[in-house]
Amino acid sequence: ISHIQPNAFKGLDNLYSFLTGRDYLCCMVPAKVKTCIPTMNSETLSSCQQLLAHSSLQAFIWIIGSLALIGNLIVLIQNYSQKRQSRNHIAIYLVNNLAISDLLMGFYLLIIAIADIVLSVKIYGPISESWLLHPLCYLACSLVIASSYTSVLIMVIITVDRYISIVTPFSNRQFTMKLAYTLMTAVWCIGIIFSILPTWFSVQQPGYLRIYTYNSMCMPNNYENIYYMMWMIWYLLITFIAWIIMIALYSRIYASVRSSAKRVQRSSTRENKILAIRLSFILLSDLLCWLPYYYVNLAGLIEIGRVDVITLQFIGIFTLPINSAVNPFLYTLTNVDNLKRIFCVGHNRVHTLR
Repeated sequence: ISHIQPNAFKGLDNLYSFLTGRDYLCCMVPAKVKTCIPTMNSETLSSCQQLLAHSSLQAFIWIIGSLALIGNLIVLIQNYSQKRQSRNHIAIYLVNNLAISDLLMGFYLLIIAIADIVLSVKIYGPISESWLLHPLCYLACSLVIASSYTSVLIMVIITVDRYISIVTPFSNRQFTMKLAYTLMTAVWCIGIIFSILPTWFSVQQPGYLRIYTYNSMCMPNNYENIYYMMWMIWYLLITFIAWIIMIALYSRIYASVRSSAKRVQRSSTRENKILAIRLSFILLSDLLCWLPYYYVNLAGLIEIGRVDVITLQFIGIFTLPINSAVNPFLYTLTNVDNLKRIFCVGHNRVHTLR
């Protein structure tokens, strides 16, 4: 049942318990009904009254969404103003793409936050299905998929460029602008297709045929449908492999920095230690945002054969967006000179040799 009239229960004088597969129906049953399962309560993201059930959740989404939006816009503006003065065009181009990817997450969060305000003028429960079938929910779903997917892939490319610049600066294999353009085009094409396809097949479909089922956050969580389950597993697998690659490369970069620090003067040693710590912090902070998401998905599939979608909603909305909010500060806004040093050291050596 997608829609039901408020007076649908009128005249059912002997109705005292109600079992349903849809939470919102429990928001409409008469007060005399003592038992209604399931029900929207404080343990879920949405309640009968509001899309975002908790004031802390509302504040969190507004804060993280604003940080992601403002922070990444500053990165784009700052990089644009420095583009002509810097020879570091590859670094700027890669970080700009990461900022655009994270900007999509900011738009996603603000769509959810604004929808919560707009829908709060009515009791959310009875109109929840209208929101789940709204074009903005489809857009939000596509944005969160595209952002989380492309962000990880772009970070892999940034890591590879840093690896080449720091570990093998004299190698003939160097990152070129042409290669960067090619890789970014591939990443965005894959990300757009990967995000649009499941959303397209969710349009005007009942919950069990939607990628986000009845999730008011419009975030993918459908493990009941075999096709969407395969999509979810593929999504997890690709991003997990990407993180393994980043861990391996950052470990090698860290080892290279420590090794070179032993052969140079003390001031350089201190700078290298700071650089190594910064690299480790970037990796760990991003990884910590993803680990809970991987754990809930993999533990659910392996241990009990199903994923706890309620927990998945909380993990997804509380951890993944943080990554997009902190990335601009980690990659650009904090200590820009170190960022330039990371990228320029290898490229400058190569240009000097040439």
